[in-house]
Amino acid sequence: MILHLHEFAYAGGGARYHVLKQVFRDQEVLSPDLPVEPYETVEFILEQMDRAQCPCLSVGLSLGGFYAFYLAAVRGVPAVLINPALRPWKTLRRAVGRFRNFATGETFLWTEEHLEQLRSLGEEVDRAKVDPRLLRVYLAADDELLDHHRTIPWLPPGAAIQWYDAAGHRFAPFRKVAPEFRKHFDLIHDRPQAD
Repeated sequence: MILHLHEFAYAGGGARYHVLKQVFRDQEVLSPDLPVEPYETVEFILEQMDRAQCPCLSVGLSLGGFYAFYLAAVRGVPAVLINPALRPWKTLRRAVGRFRNFATGETFLWTEEHLEQLRSLGEEVDRAKVDPRLLRVYLAADDELLDHHRTIPWLPPGAAIQWYDAAGHRFAPFRKVAPEFRKHFDLIHDRPQAD
């Protein structure tokens, strides 16, 4: 199962989901709308993983990258992290208040309690114990929202990192690099390479 975890204030589905469906034709690909509350999100994601009972890979962008990293740390789930917000309790502080979902237009309340939940989840992760072979990290040098020089110290030593120029926070080359996600999935699960 391939689990696409979207960024803060977005929704599942969309163009990245369709790219993943093309790349992983022989796998179930899920791209759900994630709850706003971090604890609820983690509970939901873990339920999806338990239900799958098959080789999994999570692909997360920004806040979704934090959740994918969390899964790698607590469950050993291979992950693709794209411009991950590995300290979202700091980077999302500026969003506290009423916020509009960029995909649906619905408004929601983002609170200090949500930040504390993210901090608590982050404290559960011991980066030194995360197997770096589980991770593939894609960073945009021109990310307009996150300074990835502050991201790298939160990754386990030896994690595979690729930098991209002119990719932006939304990571424009997603379609181009998605076949690399397939290689990571097949390698980590010791599967023959798909055509």
